[in-house]
Amino acid sequence: MDDAAAIIVIGNEILTGKVVDTNSPFLVAKLRDLGMPVKRIVTIPDEIPTIAATVRELSARFQHLFTCGGVGPTLDDVTMAGLAAAFDVPLERRPELEAAIRKHFGPETQASHLKMAVVPANATLIVSDSLPWPAVMVGNALVLPGDPGLLRRKFLALGERWRRAPFFVRRVYVLHEEGALSPHLDAIDLEHPGVALGSYPVYDRRDYSVLVTLESKDEARVDGACRSLCERLDPRLIVRVE
Repeated sequence: MDDAAAIIVIGNEILTGKVVDTNSPFLVAKLRDLGMPVKRIVTIPDEIPTIAATVRELSARFQHLFTCGGVGPTLDDVTMAGLAAAFDVPLERRPELEAAIRKHFGPETQASHLKMAVVPANATLIVSDSLPWPAVMVGNALVLPGDPGLLRRKFLALGERWRRAPFFVRRVYVLHEEGALSPHLDAIDLEHPGVALGSYPVYDRRDYSVLVTLESKDEARVDGACRSLCERLDPRLIVRVE
């Protein structure tokens, strides 16, 4: 199993263009800050069989899984049922979740609100003082809401659980044409195993034409690869190094 993360974005509203997904970019950025690589992002509809099949596949491939959306009180919120099917367990109402939901909504509590207390039988509840009710983990999947504000609040309350050794990144801004730059990158890739290279051309700027990134969890390797690259290039074409 790959010690990396996958993200499942669940919602017909994303696939029909009614809503723009901002949750997966947020999670990618925050997980990278925590040293956690993300290797898969999938967007799927609010369909129990599709959710079950996707969760089943990705939870077996990656150690860490994050689902976004489909956990509210309305009829299209079927993520919990999909998760239960993925792990072949029944759904059950958890009294501690129900109590927290009733406390949060008070006299305005509706039967539909209590739908959010129904979770897969293998779910683990994670309590945080900054959250109105416990977060839900099902297997290796953290279940997050689709609302961006709520998702951010929940992930920021719990994110330290996923902290790993940090990534080190160096950025080299150059005026090289990308095709001419390619042989140099090939050489660095051979000379410095364990350093991930990226080449990103831009066409609407005058100050640089390609951004090269060098990345590893070994800072000395990144610095060595960055020096080697800069030594290969014409210094007049190096705009800056960060």
